Amino acid sequence: MVNIELRDLDKVYNSGKTEFQALKNINLVMDNGGLIAIVGPSGSGKSTLLNMITGIDRPTKGAVIVDGKRIDSMKEDKLAKWRGENIGIIFQFFQLFPTLTALENAMLPMDLAKKGSVKGRREIAKRNLELVGLGDKLNNLPSELSGGEQQRVAIARALANDPKIIIGDEPTGNLDSKTEKMMFELLEKLNKQGKTVIFVTHSKELARRASKRITILDGQVVNT
Repeated sequence: MVNIELRDLDKVYNSGKTEFQALKNINLVMDNGGLIAIVGPSGSGKSTLLNMITGIDRPTKGAVIVDGKRIDSMKEDKLAKWRGENIGIIFQFFQLFPTLTALENAMLPMDLAKKGSVKGRREIAKRNLELVGLGDKLNNLPSELSGGEQQRVAIARALANDPKIIIGDEPTGNLDSKTEKMMFELLEKLNKQGKTVIFVTHSKELARRASKRITILDGQVVNT
């Protein structure tokens, strides 16, 4: 079954009299359960493409269809609810709340969705932190964690609502090579558990290990 489909998709940004076309006539199908790398030079449109898939941004033209639902035409409140239930996002710069512990950061998506009881949320967050190897750092603040540990908290947070799709915008971009390897192995593990994993990377090695590689240049898909 097709998980994600982009049809005739354009994205144009306007700033005063200046117009910039970030994506041009994108037609893509990403199969359910894939480990998909998006590659290309800086400024080519990779992050914009991810923003289309997550619904963080909307196309100027075309359609974004996920599991048969056209998300680009959803109302904002419905889209936010859908995203919280179906998408887990891992950012390059972690984006953890500095005053919250690792456990509290990992609980946050469930808190926002008011999912289950507080006790239940804590148990799920604890389990996810144990999955990423941070069972002994539950009460640490981000400032008390290394960069790799902070990224693992971000992955645990992305798993909070058990999403079908994990999106990573250069999730290993700020990590040393050893930690990068460990993080990618974790993404591979999640993929083998049945989650669709889509990630932007500049690493040729990581891109080679993906089941599918999509190359973007000047806002256009040039290779899949």
